[in-house]
Amino acid sequence: MEESKKNMLISNMTSNLPTLRRRLNISQSELGEKIGVNRSTVAAIENGRRKMTWNTFASDG
Repeated sequence: MEESKKNMLISNMTSNLPTLRRRLNISQSELGEKIGVNRSTVAAIENGRRKMTWNTFASDG
């Protein structure tokens, strides 16, 4: 997959992540456990302090 397409998908997921978590009724900690990162990483991604990696995006947790 092209890098530009990956970046677009990651950007879309990042902007929608808080809403998706609320709809699934899961905490940042619970999401982190499912995708193999800690709560502070999820928080940093949601707050724009850290860019989501392709590996995190594609995690099948």
